[in-house]
Amino acid sequence: MLGEARTDGGGLVTMTADTGEIGENREVTPDPPARGASFRQFIQGTRRMAETPVTAEMIVGFPDSKLDDHVWLRLNSRVDMDSRDVIEALHPLVLAYLATRMFDWEVGNGGLRQYFLNFEGRPWFLPFVLDGYTTLGLDDQRRVIEERIIPVASSGKERRIRSRDRRDFGRRPLRRSQLDELNDLIGEHDEVRVALIRENPELFVG
Repeated sequence: MLGEARTDGGGLVTMTADTGEIGENREVTPDPPARGASFRQFIQGTRRMAETPVTAEMIVGFPDSKLDDHVWLRLNSRVDMDSRDVIEALHPLVLAYLATRMFDWEVGNGGLRQYFLNFEGRPWFLPFVLDGYTTLGLDDQRRVIEERIIPVASSGKERRIRSRDRRDFGRRPLRRSQLDELNDLIGEHDEVRVALIRENPELFVG
């Protein structure tokens, strides 16, 4: 699934924003029920959404959060997020949805630190995020990322912290990062993206 960070051994890394600890996870979606049958139902439900084509009727009739989840999971099943060529070939509006949704939810799940750790091997993805915000009419969000977040994330100090985070994965709490203090600069833009889907249903069906 998307939203992962690959460790040297191929594992997945996520971070909890409140404690700064890292652990294994498989996808960036709302937390499932704790365990047992409810957890199995959650996994089965997400799998069904990923396998079920989005229809025009869904786009008209689904509540916002359900529509967003379905479109997101369906796109995840159809788009190779490791392929720059595949992502670049998407329609600009679909690309704006996908890139900004990925960024927003990475930050919401584990902070800016998680995003830059997970995507360190894909530096080409962030320009898609920035252009996506512009496409959505969210120039202020783009400007904040360019002016306040990227200079910190690209500093030598933060690169060394990410190197330690990856090296020490699963063994101890992470060191404090300046990025942890900037998470609140990223807003929630789900409503804008859902409006985009409803206004352009032909781009998201299938």
